[in-house]
Amino acid sequence: MAPQRTLFPNQGFCIGIATHDAVIDGNTAIAFMKSWAYLCTQQAKQHPSLLPELTPFFDRTVVKDPTGLCIKYLKNWFDFKGSDISELNQRSLTLLEEVGTNRNSVRATFKLSREDIK
Repeated sequence: MAPQRTLFPNQGFCIGIATHDAVIDGNTAIAFMKSWAYLCTQQAKQHPSLLPELTPFFDRTVVKDPTGLCIKYLKNWFDFKGSDISELNQRSLTLLEEVGTNRNSVRATFKLSREDIK
């Protein structure tokens, strides 16, 4: 996540963030911003704490996988990468190497003007 703060002299500031979906989803990014904003309003307090609805929840044991989909998807992922099934517990965000291009595929870039969009 990359936060950016823009100051407007004598007017205030704006905070923006850029995120990568492999690391943080939209709901989590918004929850982070709400938590940050809330704590900023609590600066006068000695040890401010988050409201219960803003407190992160990290207990992944509540997510049940009775059909074992996690292992099936991980196996599929490692088979695609050509890795050994014994590496299933070594989760990472490693990017796949270029798989190659289908000879029948077409890639194009289209630039649309305001008039084209209208």
